[in-house]
Amino acid sequence: MASATKLVSENGFEVLYRIAEVAKMLHISRASVYNLLRGEKIIDLGGRNKKGIKLIPGSVLRGIIERKTRTFR
Repeated sequence: MASATKLVSENGFEVLYRIAEVAKMLHISRASVYNLLRGEKIIDLGGRNKKGIKLIPGSVLRGIIERKTRTFR
């Protein structure tokens, strides 16, 4: 599994993450990941109205992490 800080691989392709990987990285449930992804562009490898693997681009994951990160003062 690629780390969350390495969002672009050496050959220039963007790293894609599965729902379960993101849930494990952020220490939240998969249902919470789906809630965070509402309205975001993701890649769905399943057919229309079928179950399939959903892949999250690293740029979307970076946006989620930035929204969840708070600065304590």
